[in-house]
Amino acid sequence: RVQTSHSTITASIPGRILYTYGEDVFVKGGMVGSGYHMIQIPESARGKMLTITMISATDNGFSCLYDMRIISGEVANQVFGADHLFMGSLGIFLIEIGFLILAFSFISMIYAKKTIAFTMVGLSSIFMGTWTLCVTKTIQLFSNDLTFNLELEYMSLFLIPLPVIGLIQFTRRLKAFSWRKSVMGIGAGLMAVFNILSWVLHFTNLVHFDHLLPLFHILTILCVVLAAITAYYPSKKNPHIWSHR
Repeated sequence: RVQTSHSTITASIPGRILYTYGEDVFVKGGMVGSGYHMIQIPESARGKMLTITMISATDNGFSCLYDMRIISGEVANQVFGADHLFMGSLGIFLIEIGFLILAFSFISMIYAKKTIAFTMVGLSSIFMGTWTLCVTKTIQLFSNDLTFNLELEYMSLFLIPLPVIGLIQFTRRLKAFSWRKSVMGIGAGLMAVFNILSWVLHFTNLVHFDHLLPLFHILTILCVVLAAITAYYPSKKNPHIWSHR
């Protein structure tokens, strides 16, 4: 079992290629995925030299080299599942809770109750759960498409701030303070534009998600600062700015 990050990999013995991943994606200019590669070594390879070649698809692809692990093919899946049991359970739990909260929110809408805050909580939980499964590579229990898994990881990460900002807006009395609502609106607008542009740039192979990560961090810090600004100045008329709707 070999783990790579944004790198192609080819495993071979003299006269035979045992495993290959990522070269076709790299040639087409796509984003090479990250994750675990299960390389099956046949009995006929006994006594022969095993060569593993990795080519980084990014500038920092080899910033971290992972240990290789030799496991019996009969228990490989069980070992992988055991290694990722906790984070996998956490990710699935967050996703399930998120969908339950969304279901509760939609049902409550039938009775004309304001449940937008619950919707935001549900979406946040789903995005965080999905990101947890992907960043820990536990998603490979369900999907072996490493490129798709990595794209899902970045998309879920980039979406997390949107429902969080929405939750802040709908759980605070921002209507009485138009400047507060405008400030939070700026943060939500910037993050929404960033998500749309990131998808367009990535899927047209102009700029991939991983190159946009520093910009995402800057925007996230900016949103935190904007949220802090709205919380720092209490209202003279009503100092209790937090309320459930």
